[in-house]
Formats: sequence, C-alpha cells, structure tokens
Amino acid sequence: KSHGPEDFDAFVLLPAMDVGAVKTTALALVPEESAWPAIQALRLAHDKQVKIWPPHINILYPFVPEEDFDAARQRLVEALKDFGLIRLRFARKSNFGAVAFLVPENDKDPDLARLHAACSDAFGELPPPRHGFQPHLTIGQFDSQSACKAFLDRCPPLQFEVNAHLCLLARDTMQHPFRTVSRLVFDELSRCRFALGDSHPYTLQSGTEASMGGHVSPEPACDYYQVSQSHIRFFFKVGAEALKGTDPGVGSDGVQRRTLFVIDKSGSMGCHYEEVKAAVRYMTSAAEGTDHVLEFILYNSRAMCAHVCDVLSSSPSGGTSFGSAFHAITEYIGKHPIGTVLTVVFMTDGHDTRTQNLSAEKAAFVEFLETCRRHTTIHAIGFTPQHNRGVLEEICKMGSSEGMYRYADGGGSGLEARFAEMFDFVDVTIKTSLRVGGTELPCSGQNCRGGQVCFDLLLPRAFLGEDGPCGVESCCIGVGSAQVMLKAVLPDPIFSIRCVDEMEIATQSDLDSAQRALAEVLPQKAPKALRQEVFDAKGHAQARLDKYHQLFAQGARKALAAAGGNLAAELSSLRHEATFSKARRTRAMAQRATSNASSVALMDKLLQALPPPSEGELADLKAKELSCILSGDTAVEVLRDTKRDFMVFSLRVRRPEDVIDAPTMLELQQVLSGIYSNEAFRMGAEYAVRSTGPEQAHGGFAGTAKQPAALGDEVGLFRGPDGQQMNACLPLYISAAHFARVRVQIKPILGYFFTLDPLGYKGDQTIALYGILGSMLCFHAGVGPGGGKRDFCGAWAHWVVEDFTRLCAGIRPIALEYLEKGGFGGTPRGDLLDDFLRSPEGRTKERVTSLSVVIGWAASVAAEPSKQFYMAFVEELWRRNFTSLHKGQPREPILEVLERLLYGACAEGAASGEEALNVDHLAKNRAAKDREFAQWACYLRGECPKKMAEEMRRKYGSGARAGPEVEGLASTDTAYSPRTLLAYEDAPAYFDEVVEAELAKIRHQNAFAAALYEGRPFGEGFTGSEKRLMLIQALQFVGNDVVNEAVEKGRYLDTFSYLTSMHDPEHGRTAESCICGQLHERFEQHRKEKFSAYVEQRNALRTAQRILASSSLDAFFGRCAVSCPTRGGSVFECLVALLCAGGTIDGSPAPLLLEKVQAVLTGKLDGVSVIAEGTSWACCPLETARRLQEAVGEEAFAKIELLMNGTWGHVYRESDKPNRHGHCNSNPNEQLVVKFSGFHLATGGG
Repeated sequence: KSHGPEDFDAFVLLPAMDVGAVKTTALALVPEESAWPAIQALRLAHDKQVKIWPPHINILYPFVPEEDFDAARQRLVEALKDFGLIRLRFARKSNFGAVAFLVPENDKDPDLARLHAACSDAFGELPPPRHGFQPHLTIGQFDSQSACKAFLDRCPPLQFEVNAHLCLLARDTMQHPFRTVSRLVFDELSRCRFALGDSHPYTLQSGTEASMGGHVSPEPACDYYQVSQSHIRFFFKVGAEALKGTDPGVGSDGVQRRTLFVIDKSGSMGCHYEEVKAAVRYMTSAAEGTDHVLEFILYNSRAMCAHVCDVLSSSPSGGTSFGSAFHAITEYIGKHPIGTVLTVVFMTDGHDTRTQNLSAEKAAFVEFLETCRRHTTIHAIGFTPQHNRGVLEEICKMGSSEGMYRYADGGGSGLEARFAEMFDFVDVTIKTSLRVGGTELPCSGQNCRGGQVCFDLLLPRAFLGEDGPCGVESCCIGVGSAQVMLKAVLPDPIFSIRCVDEMEIATQSDLDSAQRALAEVLPQKAPKALRQEVFDAKGHAQARLDKYHQLFAQGARKALAAAGGNLAAELSSLRHEATFSKARRTRAMAQRATSNASSVALMDKLLQALPPPSEGELADLKAKELSCILSGDTAVEVLRDTKRDFMVFSLRVRRPEDVIDAPTMLELQQVLSGIYSNEAFRMGAEYAVRSTGPEQAHGGFAGTAKQPAALGDEVGLFRGPDGQQMNACLPLYISAAHFARVRVQIKPILGYFFTLDPLGYKGDQTIALYGILGSMLCFHAGVGPGGGKRDFCGAWAHWVVEDFTRLCAGIRPIALEYLEKGGFGGTPRGDLLDDFLRSPEGRTKERVTSLSVVIGWAASVAAEPSKQFYMAFVEELWRRNFTSLHKGQPREPILEVLERLLYGACAEGAASGEEALNVDHLAKNRAAKDREFAQWACYLRGECPKKMAEEMRRKYGSGARAGPEVEGLASTDTAYSPRTLLAYEDAPAYFDEVVEAELAKIRHQNAFAAALYEGRPFGEGFTGSEKRLMLIQALQFVGNDVVNEAVEKGRYLDTFSYLTSMHDPEHGRTAESCICGQLHERFEQHRKEKFSAYVEQRNALRTAQRILASSSLDAFFGRCAVSCPTRGGSVFECLVALLCAGGTIDGSPAPLLLEKVQAVLTGKLDGVSVIAEGTSWACCPLETARRLQEAVGEEAFAKIELLMNGTWGHVYRESDKPNRHGHCNSNPNEQLVVKFSGFHLATGGG
C-alpha cells in the first residue's frame, strides 16, 4: 500500500514487533451474540472446540503473542481506517473433507478478501495460511467425509444476517477457552477504534442464554430432544392407549403385570433375611388392589416356587445353587402363554457353592430364554461384598432386554431398600420399542397421571447412527402406534449431568473425564426455577464419582503397601485418616493418591541410579559432626549405608484443614533444635501415633482458616533436646549427594509434611516450602517489637536457616517448571520474584497467597533487597493487612483517610465553605455537647427530676427522632464545590501525622518482617512523600476483589516505576500527580454526581466518630439512643468498623473502649439497655468478633462472651404459656432464636 505525505507521520509511528506467531491468540471475526443460538445448536452436537472457541471466522491464526496486542491494535487501526461496519450473511454450508462449516458472505467484500489482505499487509512478518485464505465458520468435525456430507444434507435451510466484529482473541493455554481482549468498533463517522473486550473467558453458556432467533426453543417443550457430541435425549409423553399390545402393564387383553422375585435363602443370609421379609411385606402391601402380580422362588441347594406366606415363614439354611434357581425360573416362564412379558429379580449374597457345572447351566438357561418366545427382563441384586458381581451382571444380560444390577451393602436396611427400589421401578415401568428413522430400539417409560406414559431416554448417539436427528430441526419418532413430533432444545445442565451418570468408568482416565464434564456444569447459571434441581442432581452425580475416587485411591494405596521398600510406603503407615468439612477436599486427596502412586516405582529406580557420595564429600560431612539425636547415626553413615535415608530438622506446625487446597495456610509455630535421620524420626513418630493416637501425636488438622483451633501444648510426637514438643520435620541440604536423594523423594516428603499423607502431594506445596523458609528467616531475625518471638537465634539457628536456604535453592528448578505450567495461581509465569517486582499484577493474593513465600524465594536466589523490592513488598504488606483489618466493614473510614491524604486538613472542602465537615478535632468531643447527650440518657432512663424531664421534653420533643442534635454534620442542601489536590510539600507535618496514625493500626501485623527488613514494614527507610504514596495505594486497593479489578483495568499504577520515571515537575508530571491525580478524579466525579448521598455517608461516619469519642458512658448511651438505637444502618456499621480498626480516632485511643465494645455486643451496660433493646449480638460475624477481640484483649473479650450467653431472638410472653404453635420461652422456635455459648475464637498459638 502506498502512503501520501499526510500519512507519513502516522505510518512511521506504528510500532515494530519481533513477531513469532503463537496458537494461543487469533485475529478473528466474531458474529454478534444475537446469532449465536442458531450457530451453537449445530456446534454443540458436532464441534469438538465448542467450549474453547466462540463462533468465529479466523482472519489471522496463529497470531502475535498477547503481550504485543497494544502494538497490534495500532497497526490494525491504521490498516483498517477505510473499512466500515462488517455485516455477514450466512445462507450456505460446505465442508473441507470431514469438517463442516457455514460460508460467510459480504456484498462489499466478497470472500472477505480485502479485509484479509489489509490485515496480512499489517502483519507481513506472520506466515501466510498453508492453503490460502478461505473464510469459514466451523460447525463440526466428523469421522469421515461421507458422514459430514450426510449431516449437511440433513440440516434444514439456514439463512440470517448479522454484524460481526474483528476481535483480538487470547487464551492462557491450548486447553483454556479464549478471551475477547478487545474488539474493533466504528463510530457514527465510520472511524475505527478498539474497545475493551471481556476479561472473562468465553463460556458455552453465553451463547445458549442469548435470544434463540427462532431456530431452537430456549425452554423445554412438552415433547423435545437434546443432542450433545456423545448422547441424545428424548423426552415425551404418549397416551397409554397407543401402547396396547406392546406391554401387559397397559391393559392389553386384560393380562396382568407379573414380577418374579428369586430369593437366596442360603444359610449365609443369617439375620439379614429379616430385611428380605420386610421388603416382601412392603411390596405385597403396595401391590394390593392393583393388577401387579408378585410371585416368588426361594432357593438354596434346591429351588421351589413359593407363596408370600411361605416367604414370610421361611428361614435361611443350606448352600447356594444358581443351577437350581435357573431350572425353577425356566419352569415358571414355561407356564405362561407365548408373548407374555415377564420381569425377574434375582438376588444372592455370595457365590454358587453347589452347582457342579455352572457354565453349562448358564448356557442352557440362555438358550431357553432366546427360544421361549416370552419377553423376559432379569434384574439382579448383589448383597455383601462376597457376592459374585460378574455372574450377576452376566445374568442381567441374558433376557430379551438388559436388566439392572444393584448392590446392597450389609449395613442398616440396605437389602430392604434395594428390593423396594427394584419393585417401585418395575411397578411403574412400561416396556415398548422406540423407532427413529430406520432404527428400532427397546425402551422403557413410566406410568404417570391421566393415562399417560412418560419417556425420558438417554442414548449414545452411536446407537442411532445416521438416523439420529441433527439437533436443529424437529424430528418425528415412533413409539407403539403413536408418532410423536419432538422439538429441538439446547442441552441444559440436567442433560449434561445425565450424560456424566451414563459414562462407563473403568479407569482413572475415565474418572478424570467424568469429573471434568461434571465440573463444567454450573448450577448457578441454570434458570432460577430449575436451579435447586440442578444443584441436587450435580450433588448426587458427584457423590457417585466420589465413590470411584475413593475406590481408585484405595487400590493405589494397597498396591503401594504391597510393593513396600520406599519412603511413600513407609510414611503411609503414619497417614492420617481425616474427615474434612468439605467433600471436595476428600475428593482432592483421593485424586492425588491415585495420581502420585504411579510415580513411586520411578522414584525407587532413580534412587538406585544415584552415584555414591565421593570420599571428599564424606570427609567434609565427617568434619561437620552431624548425627541423629535418636539413633546416634552420623550423616556419613546415613549417606554411606543407605540408599534413601536422609537428615531432617524438626518443627512445630499447625495444619488448618485449608492446607489441602492452599498449603501456604500451614502455620509454622517453632523451629526446634537437633537433627535426626528420617528413618529414626519416622519410627519415633510411628510409636507416638500408636501409643497416644494421631490427634495427640501430630495434631491432625486443627480447624480451618476461618475457624482456627489451637494446637494444645501436649500435642507432639516427642520432645527434642530443648524439651519442646515437635510434630513435623523437613529435610536438610547438608551436601550435594545428600540433596540428590532428597530431591528424588521430595513429593512424598512434602505430601506428608503438608497433608499427613505421602500421596497427598500437589505442586503448590513446592512453592509453600519457600513460605516456611520465609517464616524461619523472620523468626531468626526477630519478629520485631511486640512480636514476642526471639527464641530462634544463635549459631544453631543460623546454620539451619543457611542450610535450608540451600535446599530451597536446589528445589527451585522444580518450582519454576510448575510456575511455567500455570501452577500456583493458574497463570503461566517465570521467576516468582521477577513477577512480583514487574507490576502490581504479580503481587495480588491470587498470584502470591502468602508474602512469606516472597521472602523465602528472594533468599533462595540470594537477591539483595533493593529499593524497588522494599517498596513493592511493604506496600503489598500494608494493603493486605488493611484488607484484613477492614474485612466485612463499610469503606467510609477508608475513604475518609484517603481524602485526608489527598486534601489535607480541609479534606471536605473547607475552602469553599463546607466547614461543618472538617476532619479536625474528631478525637475529642466538646464537653458541653457530651453533657447534653448524657442528660438525655438520664432522661431516657427515667433518672431526671420531674422539672428537668419536662424541660428536656420541651427542648428535644418525643418519639423516635427526639434528642439532641449531633454536632459537626453538614446539610444535604450544601452545594458541591471542587477540592484542591495537595502535594506532600504543602502540608508535610499533617500528612506524616495521618500516615503514622494509620500505620499504628496495623503495627502488630507488620511486625513479622520488620526486624528482617530493618523496620521498613513500619515505614522506616522511606521518605515522608514515599510513605504517603504507598499508603494511598494500599488503602485505595483494600480488598482482594478491588485490587483484582484495578489490575485488570490498568488502574493500579506501580509506585516505584512512577517514582523513578515520572519526574517532570515543570510540566506537572510526577509520580504524585499521576497516582494521586487519578484517585482525585474518581473521587470528585463520584462526589459531584452523588453529592447528597456522599454527604449522608460522611455524616454517618462523623456521627459514629462522635459516639466513639464520647467521654462518658452516659454520653455514649445518649448518642447511641439518638443515632443508632438498633444494630443496623450506616451509623452502626461505621461504629463497628471504627471499633474493629482498633478503636482509635486520629491516632488517639477512644475513651472507655472496653465498655463500648461490651455495649455493642451485649446491648447493655450495668444491666441497662443501650442498643437493640438490650439483646446480645449473637449473630455477629466471626471476623468482626475476632477484630473486636483484638481491640480489647482475649481476657476481657472472654468476659463479654459470658455476658452474652443465653437464648436471644424472639421474645415470648412472661408467663411461659405456649402460643398456638406450641412455642414459649422454655420451648422457643429454633428458627427465630439463637442459642449463644461463645464465638469459639481460637488462636493458632501452641
């Protein structure tokens, strides 16, 4: 393309790219979603990529990497500036071999050749398509070209027009769905620009929820069908009259429904035989008065037909002969006329013990059934694990149509339930044939009301071959004498769950496929009316899969134990069998066991292949004089005499249940003295578990992160040289040969350390190991003032930290490989420290769950902390601690502090006359005003003299709004006026005071790394201007959701980068102006648009601050009575937020803090009601309760909890006479009251 002079400047500014095409991005035309349903209906049935790609027409694929999208957008805007809106017409279908597609057509640009040429010219570095450009929208892939053409021939005519947008698509990996990063749009003047796309990955539901365009009904009709790649579902009803002659259950010729129960009464049935009798009583009672005839055969060594009375009076005895049972069934069937339909239910609890040639008997029975000309279905019930399942499944296939096999466990009333379930099934089941095209299949329906038979059939698509409907047009099927027209409906969650239920699971791969398919079902996206049904169905399906997970895990563990001779097998004897509060954790552990067991054999081979340590290495170890405290074995002996033993050091840890999912949640409480050989430590642990029990020995899983449980002082495996109890160990580095065997066995080592299961390893544990190192470094440096830990010091501690740092450095390649695959956060990345320093995106809690990991990682790579590191680390530390401090609380207190950091002392616009909202002098109320509220409190309690009471009533009135006026509030009629953003130099002393007051609130939380990083978490080592900017960043992005959104939208500017690159005061371009200016603009825009609401919110905060600053309890009572008499509303929420933040105002502690917390929680003081009519806040959120506990101390909080104990909620009459529902104070309605006995806030301390 040639360019004129006017184009030259724009042309030379286009960025160059060192392009390498990747398949994780694409430049594609995506039709508007109004056309998706018609397209998706075709793709759902046949396109294997329907869950990865949205409907699209590739223009350039592969495309440039996502990091080059900014440059790519500029190139495309320039290349496509002469193009307008793209409108496509779809009227034709075609194929490339076995691939079917829709043909896009455009009148202005036939074959889209001009669009493709312009895009190709803009990216000349990209390779051209191998077969030339052929625009197409893929709708399916088939096994052969003939199958593809047959599908296209069956498809109904399809014709529609739709706008399409040129989109930049990207995905994280080849298995992840695409995201629409941005799309090209045209304004009213046909000028093009790129608009922001959707940050969320494409989901199949987004298409099925769109308008259906008249092709497929969004709501299931009365009679409909659904199609997926593997299955087809038919749902319809027909009148019973249409099935006459196809099944006796619908009254053909007056013949009755007959079911034969063949019952094992051998001696092994024992006491369980009573369950059989109970089931027989249930079935005969249910069948009474109906046309359903029940008949019985009892068999042991012999078989005989029996009446119900015979069954109920019989008792178990003798052996088991299936041959005798077959003979009796044959005799029974032969008595009925040809054409009779019969159902047989065959039950046994064990193996055949009496038939001499079972194979011959089975063959003869099958031959009879094939030639008897009676339609027979045989179902089977297996009882106890000893029964021969294979034989029963074989028996189920012997009849005219395949029957069901069911297993009844030996506990409770399992056998009775299975008999009843089988009876209920056959009692309502109607058998007939389904005709689809030229294919006829047996099927079953169920009697329902109004003389209707309901069919809900799920069939593999392979059963129907080319006769199966395509999923777009209506289809006609035949059943009995009826022809039924079924409407095409898109697959729904119930259909997807049914497909999972039908999957045959024989291997771990089958189970993984089923689990993935079930995970894709999102109940929350289902229509509201069906949502609970979908939740329930998914729960039942997951319970079935969980049984398979446990089954495969048990098999893996048994195989591991049988193999023996490896670390994983030895640690398995110490495995802790835990019952987790969430089923998904049990499932995760089972999946890991199956997956990790396969690598154990390879681990042993690698250990055997390791070269022996060199003599020089052994000499160096001997000089270190390292030996096991328990066995006395030296490190030299361990390395020389064993192939897999290694040296460890001991720790005391607390494992909340959350470590199963998030191993960084493990809490390191203490590093203990002494080293051990792993073999000696394991034997000592085994003895402790055997003698005191696992919970006492290693502590098991102590609560959860939300409800932590303390680890008792008595918990431990044994005591070390320092007399302290230990409950865990980790390996040492010591030498290269020693580390080599540790590295080979690192998976079972970490699996057991984190989950108490050597097969419980997941890659996140490798990253969490750096968190352990980070905690050790902080302990060794001294946790800092107020931290309370200085016991891990001295030469021993220094050596252990140094050695473990070397081990973590050696493990780093494993960790890097895991990070590159997208582990630990889901996004592929390189070095964790580089990612942390590069941008705020690498610091979010999604990317780094614990900052201890960053500390440990930095030490393992011997990175000297730089100014950039200190600034990034401390800012994120403050952000996380403020997030924890304000969790569950309103943001008003945060916003107020941010405004003070932006605008100084006159944060609320004093310069424009809004002096009432000034933030000064909040820490102390005017004495006269507090006295006024105190007098009001006395009046409300009836303690004022009569004359004073009359005066108060005249002055303040009566009713809900009576009382003194709160001082310092602004009128909602106040006019908006803009505020001036201040630089740090405008009020340095004031800004420093605000910063110090805020950092004081989180000083205790900042202490853990303060000594290690020379006080920087306390703000030391930074200038006042830097601290102000860092605090603004930390506060404006409080909340993990808030920071994630800010990172996604590019609003979180990197403080260090802007401080080092933005320094142009003459033109107003400084880090301060960029970071503060962006926040200032958002604040002012919101304030201008919603000034009245803004004033009300700020007034609520001011009122709460005045309540907290009350100088006497009477003043506190009076202010609460006026502004927050109940636990609700903005004032109460702000008051609680201030209390949770430490109960300080402007850095000064609030007076009478303990009493005020007590009043908020108990509702009263000294027996007098203050808030909520004196009722306790029994439903206070746990996080809020925990913050209030921190504000007043554990001992004082425990006393408050005692005052709250009791039953709170609905109040009944004092006489305790029951109301018409039978409830009273002594027998309350449990749904209306709360029985409080404490918050049960445990600490993690040992």
